[in-house]
Amino acid sequence: MIVPPDMDGHPKDAFTEGSYDYEYTINQRAGTYWYHPHPHRITGPQVYKGLAGFYLVEDEEEQSLNLPSGDYEIPLVIQDRRVNGNEIVYNPSMPDRMMSGFLGDLIMVNGVPTPFHEVGPGYYRLRILNGSNARIYNLAFENDAPFTVIGTDGGLLPKPIETNELLLAPGERTDIIIDFSTGF
Repeated sequence: MIVPPDMDGHPKDAFTEGSYDYEYTINQRAGTYWYHPHPHRITGPQVYKGLAGFYLVEDEEEQSLNLPSGDYEIPLVIQDRRVNGNEIVYNPSMPDRMMSGFLGDLIMVNGVPTPFHEVGPGYYRLRILNGSNARIYNLAFENDAPFTVIGTDGGLLPKPIETNELLLAPGERTDIIIDFSTGF
């Protein structure tokens, strides 16, 4: 997002107690964005343990497209985690930190392993964030159903792209439209 430096959560602005109000004007196109902390040397563990979320921006251009909304618009954060019982474990080795990244052994969506969401027939908008530390996902439906990519990190695309798979790197976002009326 386009954020003034004093509102971007710079590491020099870290505090140990209390709160801080961020106030700024949103001056950019509609899109699926996300927020996360920036404290020096602890951004990874804080995001890993859940300190991140969606920042959904709308504008008149997007509203004129009559995209699926309400119950037909679903934000999805995909993350891999290492867990021990009910505890999230964040203990990257030096090679994890320096080269490969920290890969979990459990894939979760919106904090839930093996999630399920009942959908009805019709078009849905999925706003997807790869919130993993290092894992790259190849998104596709098991039945190879096509979907339409309408947006990425920078907002809506100039022209929708139909595909049946999409690579999503850590921190990347995508907006897709899928028709659950057929093939599911």
